[in-house]
Amino acid sequence: MNKKGFLEKLKSELNGYSPEEVDRSIAFYSEMIDDRIEDGADEEEAVASIGSIEEIVNQIKLELPLGTLIREKAKSVKEKHESGSKESRAFTIVLLILGSPVWLPVLLSVICTVFWLYLTLWILVLTLWIVEATCVITAFASVIGGVVALFENSVLGMLSIGMGLICGGLSILMFYAALYSVKGMVAFTKWIVKSIKLLIIRGKKED
Repeated sequence: MNKKGFLEKLKSELNGYSPEEVDRSIAFYSEMIDDRIEDGADEEEAVASIGSIEEIVNQIKLELPLGTLIREKAKSVKEKHESGSKESRAFTIVLLILGSPVWLPVLLSVICTVFWLYLTLWILVLTLWIVEATCVITAFASVIGGVVALFENSVLGMLSIGMGLICGGLSILMFYAALYSVKGMVAFTKWIVKSIKLLIIRGKKED
């Protein structure tokens, strides 16, 4: 396949997405092909080396905003529904209405459960940062208080300074724990978004 045919087919596969997103993808792969031709490959070899249309389209779709994929999926479902006969549309609507006492509570329960589990994880992350801040404040307060107390009660002052040093050590450990928990949640969030995108993309293929 030559460059022109490849880009035309890629553009047709991305039909339905915003013109800006399509143009950006077309320009990116056009430049990639040109670069490989400049490196010595002929046009067909350059096109073949960047992968199949399906693989490229899936990669492009994974990089699109989740909202764009959802809108495209909703548009596809709407078009499929409108293309059917009036009898089939009416039958589908009746089934949805009759089944709503069953599927609607289940769907809401699943959504709420997932949302609260996700929110709970972020609350745990926030708790780690609160503990971290408490350790830092306690460390400074204990050391400063201990230094002042040395002039009146050396034993109490040393104990306070020792407590401050311990809290300082704990604050370092808590900082890394809190930091990596944030990184973990960000990675987990990206995984969730990617999984949703894959479900939408695969569902679109089945349609």
